[in-house]
Amino acid sequence: MKLYHATPARNLGKIMTEGLNTRGGAIYFADSSKAAAGFVLLRGEKKVIVFELEIPDKLVEESFDHNETIMKKILQIDSCRCFTYPRNIRAVDIDFDKFQLWEID
Repeated sequence: MKLYHATPARNLGKIMTEGLNTRGGAIYFADSSKAAAGFVLLRGEKKVIVFELEIPDKLVEESFDHNETIMKKILQIDSCRCFTYPRNIRAVDIDFDKFQLWEID
C-alpha cells in the first residue's frame, strides 16, 4: 500500500540514520503527499519532508483521529484518509530519492 509520511525537515538527518520510529505506538501516514504535508504545515512548520513508502497492508489500520471533511476543506483536497502502522521502519527500507520538500513563507 503506497502511503505518505510527513515530518519537519529538521528530522531528515536523524531519519536517514535511524529510520522512522513509532510515536505513541504507531507511525502516521496519509493517502497523499499533500494531505501528509498539510497536517505538519498546519502545526506551524515552514519546511516539511514527505516520504512515499510502500507499507504492508496487513498491518495498516485506518486512523479516525481527525475530521476528514474539515481537513479536506482546509487543505483543498478530495481525500484525506489517514493510517497507522505499528512498527518502526529502518532507514535502509526508505527510498530517500522519493522524498518531497514542502515549504511555505
